[in-house]
Amino acid sequence: MSWQSYIDTQLVNKLNSQNQWEITGCVEHAAIFGAADLSIWASTPGFALGQYNINVPTDDGVNEESCHVNEVDIFRSVVTTRSAGSKAGIRICNEKYFLVNYDEERHTIYLKKNGGGACIVKTLQTYIFASWNGALEHGGVHPGNQNPGLCNERCESLAAYLAGEGF
Repeated sequence: MSWQSYIDTQLVNKLNSQNQWEITGCVEHAAIFGAADLSIWASTPGFALGQYNINVPTDDGVNEESCHVNEVDIFRSVVTTRSAGSKAGIRICNEKYFLVNYDEERHTIYLKKNGGGACIVKTLQTYIFASWNGALEHGGVHPGNQNPGLCNERCESLAAYLAGEGF
C-alpha cells in the first residue's frame, strides 16, 4: 500500500469490517512525515508546512511585533520538546494550536485549536498528523460533525498498525 493510500483509507475515510465506507471525511487535514527529517511522505490536499510572517502581541499586551513562522521548525519543536519554540505559538498548516496533553506511553500529542484540534502520533519511522474541525461534517453510515474521538482513534489506530509493521 502506498503512503497516500494510508491517508485516504485509514485517516480520511474509514472502512467497516465488510470493506465498505462507513465514514467519509473523518479528518480535515492529515499527513505522514518521515521521523528522521520531517519530510512529508503523504498528505491530504492543501496540507503544507509553510513559512510566513504574522503579528503577535508584545509582552505589554498593547502592541504587536512581526514574527517569522517556520512551521517545520515548530513541528519539530512540538514533537521533540512538546513546546512551540516560537513566539507565534504552535502553528501547523497556518492554524494556531495549543498543547492539551502528551501521552508518553502512546507517544501521542493532543492539540486544540479554535473549533477543532489535532493528534500527532510517533511511530518508529513516522509522525502521523490528523486534524479535525467541528464545523465540518463527515458522511457515511453515521453522519455527523468531525470530532476529536474519531480523529484521535483513526490517527492512533494507523500508528499502531504502522508500528506493528516496523514503521
